[in-house]
Amino acid sequence: MRMEYVLYCVLIIVLAAFSAPASAYYIMSCDANDDCGITTTDVALALQMATGSIALDQERADVNADGTISSLDALKIPMMSQMAQVTQVSAAAPEIVSDAFDVTIEIYEVMDLDSGRFDLTFDPGVVNVTDVGSGEIDGTEVPIVDWRFMDDDTVRLLFKLSGVDGVSGSGSVATIEFAVSGSQGDTSVLDISDGALSDIGADEIPTVWIGDGVTV
Repeated sequence: MRMEYVLYCVLIIVLAAFSAPASAYYIMSCDANDDCGITTTDVALALQMATGSIALDQERADVNADGTISSLDALKIPMMSQMAQVTQVSAAAPEIVSDAFDVTIEIYEVMDLDSGRFDLTFDPGVVNVTDVGSGEIDGTEVPIVDWRFMDDDTVRLLFKLSGVDGVSGSGSVATIEFAVSGSQGDTSVLDISDGALSDIGADEIPTVWIGDGVTV
């Protein structure tokens, strides 16, 4: 039963990578520190939860879904890491904003990235895009070749590496600058959709796209 659950989790992640526009706030039951990656840090945190050293987080650390967090959950996290090697792209925004702020579009564990695109949707009555800057993956710049408003609540970004035989690793693909247009207490979801990454062979890279949100 436990192995079936692990396989189910992997299937959900892979299906998300190939689905149409992904909504925000994916929660992976093996991502204990909520950094959109599965690493040894998640194993350490799960062990601390199992021993009562830190507060429990059932949604993120109960890998086998038995209602408790134990050393068995920590042991299964490396298995999940090996079985679910899917590139992740996520919006990283400040939780509370009051003035101009940046949203970093982070990327985790990509291989041979050549180009990509995505839409970012927001509430223009709360925040609005003012500019877009390039990203960086392991010291290599990821240039933005075009960005434009598709509607008053959506921007589309296109990026492509030039003069480089692809790039691998983790970092960011863009930095999006925002201004606040709302009032205190207003909130806006930052939703990534219509995303696609291509490698140096022009093949699509399976990717999970994860949004974020801000509060004024």
